[in-house]
Amino acid sequence: MMGTGHDWSWADMLAHFRTLENNDHLGAPAHGNAGPLNVSAPFHRCAMTDAFVAAVQNAGEIFTPDFNGGRQRGVGYMQSTIGPDRRRCGAVDAFLSRVRSNPGLELRTQIKVDRVLVEAGQAKGVEFRHNGHVERVHADCGVILAAGTYITPKLLMLSGIGAADQLRSQDIAPICDLPGVGLNLQDHCEVPVIFRSNGSYGYFGEDRGWRMIRNGLQYLLFGSGPVTSIGVEACAFVNPDDAEADATIKIYCVPTVYVDRDISDVEPCDGLTMTCCLLRPRSRGKVMLRSNKPDDMPFIDGGFLRDPHDMETIIKGLKLARSFARHSPLAGLLEDEIVPGDMVTDDELLRGHAKRMVKTNYHPVGTCRMGPDSDPFTVIDPLSMSVHGLERLYVIDCSVMPTIVSANTNAPAMAIAHKAAGLIHNAQR
Repeated sequence: MMGTGHDWSWADMLAHFRTLENNDHLGAPAHGNAGPLNVSAPFHRCAMTDAFVAAVQNAGEIFTPDFNGGRQRGVGYMQSTIGPDRRRCGAVDAFLSRVRSNPGLELRTQIKVDRVLVEAGQAKGVEFRHNGHVERVHADCGVILAAGTYITPKLLMLSGIGAADQLRSQDIAPICDLPGVGLNLQDHCEVPVIFRSNGSYGYFGEDRGWRMIRNGLQYLLFGSGPVTSIGVEACAFVNPDDAEADATIKIYCVPTVYVDRDISDVEPCDGLTMTCCLLRPRSRGKVMLRSNKPDDMPFIDGGFLRDPHDMETIIKGLKLARSFARHSPLAGLLEDEIVPGDMVTDDELLRGHAKRMVKTNYHPVGTCRMGPDSDPFTVIDPLSMSVHGLERLYVIDCSVMPTIVSANTNAPAMAIAHKAAGLIHNAQR
């Protein structure tokens, strides 16, 4: 069975990525074409996207046709998990639909797991609530957690697995003292620079009124048009300090004015948002319990831009994004900079802008990092995916990453789980 090796290198992981992937136009050595997960090039591109790709090249960056082909650096069009039917291929479509008829699978939804049941150093099952009733399910072979970087450490801590002193402070009896649970939180944070355009070149207003009806009909009748786009079709992987070194910033091309809901003083309009995403953060955060009540969400400290190097890198990324806007053909489409604004030029003002606008790119990892048990802050054994100090309790999500990858985490999460399945199977033989 694939995945029984103990190597977590790129050469080893590539086999898992390829096995899972069904790419519509890229093949070996970096891609697969027979897996369950559909991956495709953009079916639709707007004018603003094409102008961005051309402008970044005119600024001196190379065009990269495949960010996963060995050289990530450059500007190009992003692939997405959309199939030939022009529909999103999520994990349920790719994997769960294939095994739903398996008599060995029982799928339950609308339940909330409260804790793992541990007896004599072994995971014996889980306790959960359904329709207001507390139930328990017992496991013969083990318990696998895949609740993600925020909730997996929460479940471990509610189960008595974590830093003993912190568990006692929440009136939880420690059963396994692992101080690394919840620590080492890493995420790709991002800060935008936003421009108003002199016309409609992107996606503002395409989801309302007559244009929404037109786009919907085009999709239903012909399987084409803006509805087939994920809305963000291109990006640039860049390094503001070294034109030849690996990328430290990913700049997304968002062809509209885009801000989070808590920013109320920016009016949506036709424009371009270039979001500068930090690929290799040095800052670290943590996930902690608010209480011993399962319904209470955990306390999450993202730690964004806490390390001065991260802040300086983001500022350099913002300046680089601005420079792209001055190159044709992008310069001919943009009217003025509305966030942070043309007057915000010195580093101190840009720091203030970054602190105000920084947000997550939704790639949290690391709160149950794998590593040898000789390191007191590791949580997971990389040879078996089991929790240090316990038997038959496994974690297979992105919380096990020691260091965040310099890319999106959707495919890596799947590849980790694919490899982990083989390791767990091997460990129980």
